[in-house]
Amino acid sequence: MTLIDTRDIRATAREQIERRAQGGEIRHLYAGLYTDDLTTAPEVIIRNELFAICAALAPLAVISHRTALELAPTTEGNVFLTGPYRRTVRLYGHQLTIAQGESALPSDVRIPTPLGDTHRSSDARALLENLQRMTSPAAESRSLGRAAVEAWLEDFLKREGEQRLQQLRAQALAVSGELQFLREFGVLDKCIGVLLG
Repeated sequence: MTLIDTRDIRATAREQIERRAQGGEIRHLYAGLYTDDLTTAPEVIIRNELFAICAALAPLAVISHRTALELAPTTEGNVFLTGPYRRTVRLYGHQLTIAQGESALPSDVRIPTPLGDTHRSSDARALLENLQRMTSPAAESRSLGRAAVEAWLEDFLKREGEQRLQQLRAQALAVSGELQFLREFGVLDKCIGVLLG
């Protein structure tokens, strides 16, 4: 299966792709975005090609908050990102919700895709983001909250050990200064202190 992004190509090439779509050779997914997969349900394509979709439709945003830790949409299809603008992109049962904030930091994870690179918050940044206070219902909230972060840290400690957890704490301290997440770092620091104590 191939995804085709026509937004940054010459008008003649774009017209040719649009003619192919009208002829039934390829299928339209979103403005300027097509696929040659004519059989798979569009919502399945979106889920399977999530990183490429983010690269194409939110090129300056970073996959953040709970999506950065869960690496999947919520049960309602929400995908959370942070970038230099606020925007919502709805497509086939999914919703890319972009909050205004800091785009990718040097410490964030670059994810190459056929439609360009996208970025995911580093574990340190994602943990801080998931400690932000939110008012949305828990099931669809942008942030997972303290209990989920504590569970994530406990699994990380079992898997990676104390030294890696200390390194994660140091990374979170650095990121908290860049993003002004000082309150969130205080909570994270206490959670890690309890685990190490």
